[in-house]
Amino acid sequence: MAERDVARSTLLRLEATNPSPVEKVIKTLGQYKELITIFLFFVGGALWIFGYFVTKTQFTELQCFAKNSIVINREAMRIRDADDAIVDRSKRLEQLDERAKATPLTEIEKTEHKKIEVDLKKLETSRQAAQDKFDKAQDKILNSSCSGGFD
Repeated sequence: MAERDVARSTLLRLEATNPSPVEKVIKTLGQYKELITIFLFFVGGALWIFGYFVTKTQFTELQCFAKNSIVINREAMRIRDADDAIVDRSKRLEQLDERAKATPLTEIEKTEHKKIEVDLKKLETSRQAAQDKFDKAQDKILNSSCSGGFD
């Protein structure tokens, strides 16, 4: 039994004097813990900054898509409104033209006829302007012009 105790104490002494590889690594890293902490701090800061700017770029792209989507919806409504007004005015103009074939128009009807013709030209111009804005915004979205935050 005494021999076993001697062997056990000898083994414990050997383990204490010969640390395992893991213990060696931990002891070595422990000597450089401040340096490792500083390094990890700066690496973390660099990663945070990179993440911030990527997010900002993506936000700018999203903002560009949102603005152009709003333009598309607004101009589509203007185009529809102009088309409806053109149809209404054209019907009234046809009615006046039919009436003019049957009987001469009164001065009020002649004035209305001229006013409708002027209104139709204005409506066509405003419709074309809305269509141009619509097409430009749609091209920006479809051609990925918002990539990189370009507006």
